[in-house]
Amino acid sequence: MTTLTLHSRLDRLVTEPAPPLPARRRFHRDLHAPKAARTFTADTLARHGIASDVIDTAVLLVDEMVTNAALYAGRGHITVEITVNDKQIRVAVTDAGRARADAAMNTEFDEMSESGRGWFIVAALAADCGIERLGGGNGNRVYFVLDRDPGGAS
Repeated sequence: MTTLTLHSRLDRLVTEPAPPLPARRRFHRDLHAPKAARTFTADTLARHGIASDVIDTAVLLVDEMVTNAALYAGRGHITVEITVNDKQIRVAVTDAGRARADAAMNTEFDEMSESGRGWFIVAALAADCGIERLGGGNGNRVYFVLDRDPGGAS
């Protein structure tokens, strides 16, 4: 009787969809981090069957965010976390920098500048995005959300 009960519980566990687990990778904070993060993002999203145009957008945004973390965090590693569900993709980039990343949200776009466009690109292309300061001043988490089907045919 116990075996039968156990078996039915296992069947139920196998047939219920698991919640989406994030794919996570930690990178050294150096100039190689953006390329490694782009590759990780593209490979992860391709395994989930994400359309190539959505992958291209995610890779561009990850590159912007990881490049900023590599240049300005000043210490620690960079972590990229990707969560995919039926409708959306959420990507978070976390650094250990003491400087506040949210200062980028309050700056104005200068079209003559050679830098400073990253956050505007993220905000323009993402369905949602934001910057969170980690507790105790121990880093920043910058994230964006993309729709799996940006055309809305769900």
